[in-house]
Amino acid sequence: MKLNIINNKRTGALLIELLVVIGISSLLLLTSILYLKQYQPNLKLNSFARQLATDIRYAQQLTVSEQKTYLIKLLQEDKKYQLIKRYEGDIIIKEEKLPLEVDYKQITGFTNNEIIFNNYGAVKEAGTIELVNTNNKTKIISIRPSGYVQF
Repeated sequence: MKLNIINNKRTGALLIELLVVIGISSLLLLTSILYLKQYQPNLKLNSFARQLATDIRYAQQLTVSEQKTYLIKLLQEDKKYQLIKRYEGDIIIKEEKLPLEVDYKQITGFTNNEIIFNNYGAVKEAGTIELVNTNNKTKIISIRPSGYVQF
């Protein structure tokens, strides 16, 4: 008879322990979701800046390897950019829209907002692209005269 009473008390303790664990897990999950929601614009800004820098380098590599002019055209009004092959007219190779949380803050140094490379990989005009997100965090991509893309 005593053995049965001990088992019933232990079952109640397990239920209370289970409810405490579920409560703590729910609290941790809620705080992490709120933190991620706040940090998401920064993640999108970093990701987009990295993607743009990669595409600029890709345009540079295509220009050097094919000895044809490739460029990146930054379209501020449309919130996008294009990778273009300039050979007997402009051929759009790739087009990327900015995420909703990201915008161009300032583009300096490029005529018509075009980043154009020569056959040796150097850029026609050096300049910077400044991106901003909804949290007012900024990321700057610099293109030096030698064609070095700094992110």
